[in-house]
Amino acid sequence: MIRLAMVLASFVVSALGGLLYWAHEGRPHAVPDAGVERAASISYSPYRPGESPLAGIAPTRDEISRDLAALAGRVEAVRSYTSREGLEAVPGFARPLGLKVTQGIWLGREPEVNEREVRDGIELANRYPDVIREVVVGNEVMLRRDLAAEQLAAYIDRVKSAVKQPVTYADVWEFWLKNPELAPHVDFITIHILPYWEDEPIAIDHALDHVSAILQKTEAAFPGKRVMIGEVGWPSAGRMREGALPSLANEARLLRGFVELARAKGIAYNLFEAFDEPWKRSLEGTVGGHWGLYDQDRKPKFALSGPISNDPHWRAYFALATALAGLASLVAAWRRPKLGFRAWLAFAAAAEFLGTLLTLDARFISEISWSAFDWITGAVGVAANGLLAALLLRALMAGLGRERWPEGAPPSAEEALNLLRGRPLAGPTLGERVLGLLQFGFIVAAAVATVALVVDPRYRDFPSEAFLLPALGFAALALARDGAAAAGTSLREEALLTALLLLGGLGVLIREGPRNTQAVGWAAVLLLLALPWGLKLGARRLAGAAGRHLRSR
Repeated sequence: MIRLAMVLASFVVSALGGLLYWAHEGRPHAVPDAGVERAASISYSPYRPGESPLAGIAPTRDEISRDLAALAGRVEAVRSYTSREGLEAVPGFARPLGLKVTQGIWLGREPEVNEREVRDGIELANRYPDVIREVVVGNEVMLRRDLAAEQLAAYIDRVKSAVKQPVTYADVWEFWLKNPELAPHVDFITIHILPYWEDEPIAIDHALDHVSAILQKTEAAFPGKRVMIGEVGWPSAGRMREGALPSLANEARLLRGFVELARAKGIAYNLFEAFDEPWKRSLEGTVGGHWGLYDQDRKPKFALSGPISNDPHWRAYFALATALAGLASLVAAWRRPKLGFRAWLAFAAAAEFLGTLLTLDARFISEISWSAFDWITGAVGVAANGLLAALLLRALMAGLGRERWPEGAPPSAEEALNLLRGRPLAGPTLGERVLGLLQFGFIVAAAVATVALVVDPRYRDFPSEAFLLPALGFAALALARDGAAAAGTSLREEALLTALLLLGGLGVLIREGPRNTQAVGWAAVLLLLALPWGLKLGARRLAGAAGRHLRSR
């Protein structure tokens, strides 16, 4: 009973520490209200998880109907981007809901597809003149370089002559300034301003000022033409770009602030976007799928008023982390009865900490994964982290019991490779060999991710959550043991990968800049991953120098 009381008390104390962390993660942030209950307009794309225009898997009419019914209470109009792929049903469903529609006509490089888009778009505009209030012929065509300006102008003129609604073309503001010859062909100009995606990303503190400045710049470049902001928004998740950090609070801050600005100054606008689109992760990484006012499951992320939490599910994450820690404590209590309260408290704290790291990894994988490959590799990574956590807790329990740490000294990379080849060296225990394989695997994966972040970083996440547990765990083992390598083993692999981690971390910092806290965090993780092998290399060098000194005497 005394042992059970000690285990329970230590578990409760450590759980309270975990609660403090998760409560801090989920704390509400004060964000100014929008000042209105309904936004003027919002971009609408209906693709749910498992649906994608790239794969030709279109949403059903029922899904579109339910989406528009959900939006009707929060916006006055929706903007579509195509007259096909099921979205031809949008105006019909919008009419009884009192929603207006900005009808899109998608233009690309295939003339046959463009022809069908134009034909169907004209037909919809003429069939629903009371619902469709304007027509957008082409979206970011010049940005993608799909058509020449004169080809685009011809399509605009054709649609303009066939419909009664005002006709426009939508593109990133810079491409309107680069192609002013398109202005005479449209009734008004539609620009996209996404501060996060600017060539020089704009931090959230300056995002609204940037939007206002760009609008004024465009209006000055096209006097006499009405300018509408066709896309403005901020991502709620994904990689940081310089000082531009995706988060729920930052998304709410921009959208609410902009809606209030637009109301005060009479700016015509359309927010980007209604729902998160998972399929875009395959093109733009995690950030591409997290621009919605609603998440991919059609649950609203936030209202236009009230405080915002960056992690509204923090209670569930706390429960998962604490459940993992509780399971570890139960197993330890069954296997190790003779420990004092301080030892149980140290174990419980470590279990809560490792459970939190595992939960952060699982949350990260659920946030970034889209394809089956993503989910499979992510699950393998989480499982590897779970196995490592179990081995670390086993080693800690042995150390607290004043025994030899059974998994306290991971073997070299050469031993890990020999184990994979079926030729293990004598000496290390099975647990130590598994630790060596895990260490080697995590470091190789981190090196590959770092090279990708240096060479092609735009749409890649910083995977700190996936590598934080091995970085801290192996660093702790290295500092708790001596750094010496096993006799007779080569450290060539360690030297190569350690250099790659350190140089890669430096490259990431140089490329991303010091304002990118995610990049700084990833560089710190790489430094921790390199630490154990760096200690080995240092110990081997010192031992070699001492041997040469003795021989010289």
